[in-house]
Amino acid sequence: EQKLLDELAEDLAYALDVAEQDRVSLQNRQQLELAATVFENSNEGIAVTDCHGRIISVNRAFCEITGYQPDEVQGETHRLLKSGRHDRSFYQVMWHTLLETGRWQGEIWNRRKDGQVYPELLSISSVRDAQGSVSRYISVFTDISGVKQTQQQIEYLEWHDPLTDLPNRRMICNHLAQAIDLACRKEL
Repeated sequence: EQKLLDELAEDLAYALDVAEQDRVSLQNRQQLELAATVFENSNEGIAVTDCHGRIISVNRAFCEITGYQPDEVQGETHRLLKSGRHDRSFYQVMWHTLLETGRWQGEIWNRRKDGQVYPELLSISSVRDAQGSVSRYISVFTDISGVKQTQQQIEYLEWHDPLTDLPNRRMICNHLAQAIDLACRKEL
């Protein structure tokens, strides 16, 4: 009878352990499904690379912004998007910061598949494995072309009349002040 009770206790303990593992496994699956949903439905372009910068995965927004399909970029590096507007030192500083701090954020100009150059706000984060080595990089970016155009329009309207497109009073006063300043310095 004691042997039967011991076996039942072992079976019950085993069943509880399996139930706990199933519960944890379900939670992990739910977390993975949530992460996949966020990845695919984000409005920001996302690219995941290996530790050497080769693209492993991109989301829908990446494809919409850049014009590239996932199979066209997998295995490639972000150099594929390079616009030519930044010099070597820009990238050196960017990578130095990323390697030192594990993250970099800033404005960068990239090139779409069709050749159009566009500005983006880019954030890159490194992901470390259990040993502390970088295993992945995650790039998240937003096309800020619209923001740049709006800034240019505001700056233009700051100095021009919106109706006539002629220089406004502020611009004329500014030029006059500069001319007076120059004349005073030259003692004219």
